[in-house]
Amino acid sequence: MDALQPYTPWIIAGSVIILVLAVIAGRLLWQLRQQRKQQVVMASPAVQFHDAAQGSAGDSAASKAENSEAQGVAALQGIRILAGAYLEGQVGAPEASLRIAVLQQHRDVSAACREQAAAFIELAEKLAHIPSHQAWKDLSRDQRDAFREEMDSLEAEFRERLQEAARSLRLH
Repeated sequence: MDALQPYTPWIIAGSVIILVLAVIAGRLLWQLRQQRKQQVVMASPAVQFHDAAQGSAGDSAASKAENSEAQGVAALQGIRILAGAYLEGQVGAPEASLRIAVLQQHRDVSAACREQAAAFIELAEKLAHIPSHQAWKDLSRDQRDAFREEMDSLEAEFRERLQEAARSLRLH
């Protein structure tokens, strides 16, 4: 034990440093998890809308009415968020169009909102034949390139109308 005595201060200092670094790492990990949870909530109103739409079968009539109202609010909020994200270049026209087209189908979305979303809905209809998810991955590179060209062409054709619609929807 006497052989380790000269190293005792170094061992204690090293242990303290390791402990401090472990606490810092734990705190950063906790902050990262909180940030990811917040991003999921903010970035996926469509998911919230879908989850709320699934409601349990045993819900009371009042509970179903509350769920429907919450779904309508989530749909409108999702449309606003997607419109803003499109204007800021965070999401492309094809994705924004497809998502807005789904969200605007909720019964609590007003006719005025649907009218403002018309450009997005029209673009979504023109994109409906393009495969998505696994079907997209299964396409050959040439097929994907052809579909990308088509999407780019449609985006250019609709750009002004989409930007005008997005500005209106963001304020709706």
